[in-house]
Amino acid sequence: MFTQHTTNARNLAAAAEAHGVTLPGDLPGKIAHAADLEAQARTARTLTPASIAADLVQHLGDPKSMTAARKAAALELAATEADQQVGAVLANTVASDLRSHMRRERDTIAAAFTEAARPHTDALAEHAGRLPEWFRPEQAGDLTPDLFANWRAVETAAAALEAMRTALSPCYGRADDDSFLTKDAHHALAYVKPPKRIDPPTAHRIARALDGQVVGGSQLGASHSVAVFAPTTLAHLGCTFEWATPTQAAERAANLTEAATEREPATV
Repeated sequence: MFTQHTTNARNLAAAAEAHGVTLPGDLPGKIAHAADLEAQARTARTLTPASIAADLVQHLGDPKSMTAARKAAALELAATEADQQVGAVLANTVASDLRSHMRRERDTIAAAFTEAARPHTDALAEHAGRLPEWFRPEQAGDLTPDLFANWRAVETAAAALEAMRTALSPCYGRADDDSFLTKDAHHALAYVKPPKRIDPPTAHRIARALDGQVVGGSQLGASHSVAVFAPTTLAHLGCTFEWATPTQAAERAANLTEAATEREPATV
């Protein structure tokens, strides 16, 4: 009965514990209490008329004892059924409260992970730009030892940031593909900061790179998408790496979209 929102809250708490992050306010207590309620619901005794009858049969031959046991069992069954009805509503109410709390405090919660994210964003800043611009993971075996070390550092940092962003998904909200940015591109903006002053072609290239794609081909021939390792291409396009709250990530998306649609003023 406990919904996905409760699971999301537990995942958030686990990520906070793993990274040494203290969640704000009374959220940790709420999440812990919700987990206890969920555990109680899983281990609660299932009481039915059939199970009661199986217990009562041991009083067969002693009418007085059976009557007393039957009355007690009836009261217990009524209490159990009432508790189950309340529990069903409580589970949904608890999940809704957790979701509302995480959405209400989304920027504060995400900001609490800034220091935990910093070693990983610093690693991307230091190593990503050293790899070839259109680098693909399957090319790792062709790298020199020094560049391979850079690749492993970038790979580890990017995976850590993606995992952190996933754990914080209740705060960032659902991201869907739009007319310009894909869902994965929106996710990456939690730790990728595009340059502020860019022309429309560069904005489009960054948008594709956020999704792990570049457009290959020549201007005269057919073009096609090529899968690349996003952090490397983004570094070559002038992006930096900095953890962002949901509000900041949304601003990055809006600024990039605006840069992609800007047009030069008409001349007379």
